[in-house]
Amino acid sequence: YAPYVSSNKFEFTIPAPVDTTRFDPKLELPDDALYSELEGRKVVGTVANPSPVKDLMTFLKMAEKVQKQTAMPVVFVVVGKLYETQMNYFHTLQEMTKELQLKIYWAGPRQDVRPLLKRFDVYVCSSKAESSPISVWEAMSMSKPIVSTDVGDVPIYVHDQENGFIVPVGDADQLAACVQRLLDSESMRKSFGKKSRWIAQQKLDISFCGQKHFEAYQQITSQS
Repeated sequence: YAPYVSSNKFEFTIPAPVDTTRFDPKLELPDDALYSELEGRKVVGTVANPSPVKDLMTFLKMAEKVQKQTAMPVVFVVVGKLYETQMNYFHTLQEMTKELQLKIYWAGPRQDVRPLLKRFDVYVCSSKAESSPISVWEAMSMSKPIVSTDVGDVPIYVHDQENGFIVPVGDADQLAACVQRLLDSESMRKSFGKKSRWIAQQKLDISFCGQKHFEAYQQITSQS
């Protein structure tokens, strides 16, 4: 939240909010239909529709590298609605998945993403651009360690080597290395996840963002 005055006008930066009481890893949630496929495996996941800006090609390249270098059973899950305008790009992603012989589950849309988020061991954002990505905030609220490209507001709330890792856009090698570090260390995943939830509660919760909107309104009206 950063108010400042420019050309006699107030400007405010307020992040998109997440309801941390709803996105709470302690809640009892129904099993997702995909659970049986994930049993006994580490899960690296993302919530992103298959559009070029989400750069799922880099996600797939990361997956290939992790799959080759790890001895543990690991699968990758992509959750997101497929739109008609994205069909050609999605077919390219599917072909790439086959060529790389990846264990990828294209889960499609979910009315409630929380059960799958709860099952993720590591959350990845591979986007080329974002502003205030709610999907990342929701993963943080569910106590997930984050590996993300350096986009939008993400570096403000994902503190490198505290609750996740920040890597350059398009860098599949660094994405893979950071994901592997988290897969190799349960204690790191837990400590990063705990920090993620704390940041979400303190800086991204809907009550906090609502208060900042109210304060912005007060400042604007006080000058009118």
